Amino acid sequence: MKLNYNYMVLALLLVLCLTGCSKDEASSVNTPDESQSATITFQALLDNLANRSMNKAHFDQVPTCSDGVPEIAVIGIEYGSESKTVVVDILEDEEGYFTAYSEDLKVPVPSDGTTTVTVTSFMVYDGATDGDETDMYYSSDYGNLIWIAPISTDDENEDQFAGYVDNPLPYSFELSPGTKPYIPIDVLCFDRRMVNEYGYVFFDIDQKEIFNFCLFGNYCTPSGRHYVANYSIDVWLGDDNTGIQIYDGLISEAVDSNNDGIYEESPLCIGLPDDPDTANEEYYFEITLRDSPEYDAGDDEGRVVLAGVLTEEEAKNLFVGDSMLEYYHFQVGNCGESDTPPIFNDPEDETMRYKSCLGALNGSEAVIFAYAKLEGNYLTTEVWAPYVPSGEHMQHLHGSADDTFISSCPDESDDANNDGYIDINEGLSDYGLPQLFLTTSGATNASGGTWPSGGSYMYSRTVTLGSADTPSKAAMTPLDRKTVVVHGMMVDGTFDPNMPIACGQLELNN
Repeated sequence: MKLNYNYMVLALLLVLCLTGCSKDEASSVNTPDESQSATITFQALLDNLANRSMNKAHFDQVPTCSDGVPEIAVIGIEYGSESKTVVVDILEDEEGYFTAYSEDLKVPVPSDGTTTVTVTSFMVYDGATDGDETDMYYSSDYGNLIWIAPISTDDENEDQFAGYVDNPLPYSFELSPGTKPYIPIDVLCFDRRMVNEYGYVFFDIDQKEIFNFCLFGNYCTPSGRHYVANYSIDVWLGDDNTGIQIYDGLISEAVDSNNDGIYEESPLCIGLPDDPDTANEEYYFEITLRDSPEYDAGDDEGRVVLAGVLTEEEAKNLFVGDSMLEYYHFQVGNCGESDTPPIFNDPEDETMRYKSCLGALNGSEAVIFAYAKLEGNYLTTEVWAPYVPSGEHMQHLHGSADDTFISSCPDESDDANNDGYIDINEGLSDYGLPQLFLTTSGATNASGGTWPSGGSYMYSRTVTLGSADTPSKAAMTPLDRKTVVVHGMMVDGTFDPNMPIACGQLELNN
């Protein structure tokens, strides 16, 4: 594709302006084993991306440059055991832009040796601190992100700008005592439309924490044969695709690494921003199916097959312990299985779907998510409980056959006897009587059935509303007027199977 030259010349590169360095005369009182220092300075000038090597065939556009003037550099450096972020002003003279002197960029160097310094990140802001607080690429301290140094990684599946600069990060160099070198760091204009290309997760620039969310997919043919799915994902902040886009067409493809006709794929893990000022953030996903050498997806190729909102709580509760991470496993086509957990939905499927993040009750610290879908008279309920008190857990859909009653969850004011617990009876006025018993097998009413048990569990069951032991569809709808309540915890040293441990109202999730 022919690139517009005038469009490309807007790219910016930080390059080495001075081929040498100025060296301070060492004091005559220094002994060979004393430590001295060297001060780092960076300088910038304009260049033309059209003259760079375009060695990635898919690349058909260059970053759009902001009109903002560089004012502040936020630089990550490492040396020895030290790792720090330095914020420094950017100045300008007849030779171009350069960083102001900063004591924070002074590095200790042995007088008879050198120190290795590595630049791990380099981001430039325009200093305009009256921007949009909801924009993740804006900092109330630094302004808008306008330039960034791309990072090189070993992941061949990621598309990055690292190949278009001379010195992608991380970039290491040696410092000698008393020197004040200009360091060759290349930067490109930052363009939020192509966040995947730069090689790092950008939310660090706003001092937001990052957590991973991992996906793995299967595609199944009409006959039910399973294949590893090829797909791409798009992700936005918020509850639909009109928010700030943080991933644009990120691709996951199975590979035949041994050339033996067996295709394999690792879960695709992406970083999501955790704004400490926002509780339970939402991220809107679209997953698009792609053909593979193993299968022809037919009419589903290129279609958004799954979409919906992932909440911060759902994503974070896929962590098991401090380091182990489960993944969202989705099934597309005739797989005969549901996604685990069933977070997203097919946007072309008109099935009514609901979900709830249950709130813990009575100090249980339970973490539970509930999902439901209604197809005709068939009601499927799924409960994902990554953490619950160990034991047997009764669980019910609560509400009333009277659809004017809106089932809700109790709070501390419902503790009528002030014993510190909201028992099952004290919560009845809020959530109503149990209408459907969510048993793993057996009856789904008070006549008995089997309950899930343990310190964590994944539950799924489909029942026919209006059958012998289930309420009618009319009595159970609308589902967004029902709550899911889970029971069972230790109380005063004894396991109380009736004590509520979590409650959540179902909400439409289409």
